[in-house]
Amino acid sequence: MAEESGTLGDSDYVWFIDPLDGTKNFLRGLDVFCVSIALSYRNEIVLGVVYEPMKDNLYYATKGNGAYKNNSKIFTSKKTTVKGSFLATGFPHTELDILEEYIRTFRIFSKYSSAIRRLGSAALDLCMTAEGIFDGFWEYKLNKWDIYAGIIILKEAGGIITDFDGKDNYLETGNLLCGCNEEFHREMLELIKK
Repeated sequence: MAEESGTLGDSDYVWFIDPLDGTKNFLRGLDVFCVSIALSYRNEIVLGVVYEPMKDNLYYATKGNGAYKNNSKIFTSKKTTVKGSFLATGFPHTELDILEEYIRTFRIFSKYSSAIRRLGSAALDLCMTAEGIFDGFWEYKLNKWDIYAGIIILKEAGGIITDFDGKDNYLETGNLLCGCNEEFHREMLELIKK
């Protein structure tokens, strides 16, 4: 399955490929884009690779073996509260019906965090949360090819991912709420539910 093409067959294995996550950045000369490739086995993500060509950064993870950036193991930040945190997000530019809901969550997290960034690549947002640059990340309606590789990288680095209700159906909805650890994620979830 890919952004531009792909079909599901009968195999237990499925590759999810985004050859260019951050297309608008690439087209305008902003060097925040990547290639994202993931493999699932019976609907479970087992491998993820994200390559950032302009910086020659390679993020990767396999299930149960940790997460890495350029051959060095990476871990999420140890921040335990949203107050003073550094967050990442993405703005819904095609799903305008959820814009008001998004603005509400942005307003809530802006009250508590020290800063929020929108890079334009969900795969890199997930990887940068995995390596502890960001403490948390949230976004609505993401496609599987945008997030599958980043999800396993973040999980293997110690991150927690749910949907906005704290459930595990984020792979179906594309709604991600990601925290660097359980305590941080729990507070994000409490804030977003208010």
